[in-house]
Amino acid sequence: MKNYLYLTKGFPRLGVDLFLDEVLKDVKKIRVLDAGAGDRRYAHYFKYCDYESCDHPEMDFNHQKKHTFYCDLNNIPRPENYYDLILCTQVLEHVPEPSKILQEFYRVLKPNCNLIITVPQCSGLHMEPYNYFNFLNYGLHYLCEKNNFKAIEIRPLGGIFFVFGKCLDQIFLVLLQKVNIPITTKCYLHKIFLYLMTPLNLLLYIFDKLDLEKKWTPNYGLIAKKLI
Repeated sequence: MKNYLYLTKGFPRLGVDLFLDEVLKDVKKIRVLDAGAGDRRYAHYFKYCDYESCDHPEMDFNHQKKHTFYCDLNNIPRPENYYDLILCTQVLEHVPEPSKILQEFYRVLKPNCNLIITVPQCSGLHMEPYNYFNFLNYGLHYLCEKNNFKAIEIRPLGGIFFVFGKCLDQIFLVLLQKVNIPITTKCYLHKIFLYLMTPLNLLLYIFDKLDLEKKWTPNYGLIAKKLI
């Protein structure tokens, strides 16, 4: 059960990973931009594509992954109508003007091609001070309409039980901060915690189906198409 393997990593990005596993599984032979790619954790979906990744140089903290280029997403160094697909996951909350980023995505994306975005709804402060927004489905609709994208689907990536699972993970991390041990040890203990929590995570994953409205969700997934 592939979903069970995801659950061993906990809830912080579980819904995002499951969403992208679905929508990117058959992507082939297209030119892709992974915008704000970070550690390029989703590059494996594009092994049969012309894949490019970019990030802001100030956000490339680990320097372990080399990107195709570095830029501000307000100014992507590519011509108009260049990409067949743009992926932007967990990035828009870190930019002060998300609408301007969508304008630039519109410029470099080919007509009738797709933009795939994930953004948080329930997320604590992180990557401070570059953390400006959480998003709601109505806000995503608004951003699409304002920037000539048609929202094909806006999907809550988990419900209130996913949120609870994420909160449990954060509670453990808060407690770890109070312990005076090396950071490597803390990382090791967190991994052990995630594996020990897997049975409970599985129950939360199952019970999450009871939340039909999903007004509380850790993240949203958006599939939008560039209008001509």
